[in-house]
Amino acid sequence: MKSGVNFAIGTDDFAEIINKKATYIDKTPLIRSLIDDLSSVILFTRPRRFGKTLNMSMLKYFFGIRENAKDLFKNLAITQDPEIWAHQGKYPVIYISLKEVKKDNFQNALKAIQLLIQKLFSSYQDLRESIVPEYKTLFDRFLHGEASATELELSLEFLSSWLCKKHSQKAWILIDEYDTPIHEAWEAGYYHEMKSFMQGFLGSALKGNTSVYKGILTGILRVSKEGMFSELNNIKVHSMLSENYGEYFGFTESEVDSICERADLLNPITQREAARAWYNGYKFGNIAIYNPWSIINFATDKKLMPYWVHTGNNKLIETLIAKSAGNFKADFQVLIQGGSVQKLINENITLPAINSNSEESLWNFLLFAGYLKIISIEYTNQGPLCELQIPNEEIMGLYKNYFGKWIEQVSAQEGAKLLRALTEGDVLEFQALLQEFMETSFSYFDLDNKNPEKVYHALILGMLVSLRASHEISSNGEAAYGRYDVVIIPKDISKLGLVLEFKAVREEKLMKKSAKKALEQINTQGYAKKLEARGIKKILKLALIFCGKKVLVKDQN
Repeated sequence: MKSGVNFAIGTDDFAEIINKKATYIDKTPLIRSLIDDLSSVILFTRPRRFGKTLNMSMLKYFFGIRENAKDLFKNLAITQDPEIWAHQGKYPVIYISLKEVKKDNFQNALKAIQLLIQKLFSSYQDLRESIVPEYKTLFDRFLHGEASATELELSLEFLSSWLCKKHSQKAWILIDEYDTPIHEAWEAGYYHEMKSFMQGFLGSALKGNTSVYKGILTGILRVSKEGMFSELNNIKVHSMLSENYGEYFGFTESEVDSICERADLLNPITQREAARAWYNGYKFGNIAIYNPWSIINFATDKKLMPYWVHTGNNKLIETLIAKSAGNFKADFQVLIQGGSVQKLINENITLPAINSNSEESLWNFLLFAGYLKIISIEYTNQGPLCELQIPNEEIMGLYKNYFGKWIEQVSAQEGAKLLRALTEGDVLEFQALLQEFMETSFSYFDLDNKNPEKVYHALILGMLVSLRASHEISSNGEAAYGRYDVVIIPKDISKLGLVLEFKAVREEKLMKKSAKKALEQINTQGYAKKLEARGIKKILKLALIFCGKKVLVKDQN
């Protein structure tokens, strides 16, 4: 009989999950990896909802002197490791999460941090009596929310020092979602003030602090290039590119197999394959990883739905993509058609570089935030060259649906420029813009091999719809001696009228010859008569010749 699953969805407190007897996927072997790691400060960067907070909570309960948490671990793997189990409950632990520091200006953000520090110190009120008299006043300022900005920068350094002296044991400092204040500050326009504060806050706590046994940080991005860790040359970063720690954030293949087996799904094997298509795709180091948030919701609801993409604000991603350059657009369209692109990845991402439309930084951001996956890595003298792809059906749906309006907006903007060039008679500009459009967007259209001219005709006709306020668009109409493809009639007869004739060829070398024939056809068949009958004096006759994605626009000059 299956034991079933009972995930405490939305709960990231380790003790609460265990006490509720909720399903917990055992990540306690992470503890040994951290103990064995000689690095004094470790940063884990992972996408949101990949178990960072739950792991940090688990570490707090395992190491904390005052947690009295031994029973929480009694059925977990770490109890089978006597050497590491000896560390249980032996350390003072400072745990702070910055994930809610999301304010619209620096002063409000600083107040939020002040409240976090006040709450932290209020849990250590018994510590005050062990502090030397000259520091009791400072402790009280932290306790009552009266500390200055400079004192707040030093708060974790002081607290770790006082805890170490009281317990005669160095402290663990756990800082969850350390980069949230930086991201929010960047979006709200007070980035430099927050960067300066965080540099002091993290530096004082983790650089050269002899009261700290080990510091652990989590976040989405590493932002060391921005000066955040300029004083922390002792930090070891483990991103999704790292070969170590891959199995501890997110669910592995075997863990998902077990979940599907226990979840009373009608056909666990079939459902596992469906889950793989929808929620797998990530690769941390050499390990295939599933999105844990989506998996636990899928196992609970037994429905394939986009769970993870709805848990965060995608406005930043939308904004970044909307501001991106043309090269990114072309690559992006390759991705949403299921293809892959190769990009140099730099883990030292810079938010100002993203803001200044740095394409390199944008690819980095999309990768580390969980919107792309790595297929393969080639290490070069410029850094890791990664083959990137959209991870799974859930993210593909986000791109196609949520960012569909961006694609339409960009296409509309480019289409407006293209139509302006056409209606103003700038043939060279029109050809250049149409060629760019063909190269980046034409793959959306199915080419009918029996009559490809109809496809190109429909494509251009769709673009011309936007002109209907100022022009009459006539397609496949009768002329003096035949049927024209498209005639564009300006409502203001002083403007330029146009006749368009489409041809499709299979070989590029035939394009010029076909253009000549098309222009001759316009003249001999009298396609311009309709414009002349309306009193249009300025008429431009154009041949549009297509060969796959290649286009030639030719007039009679």
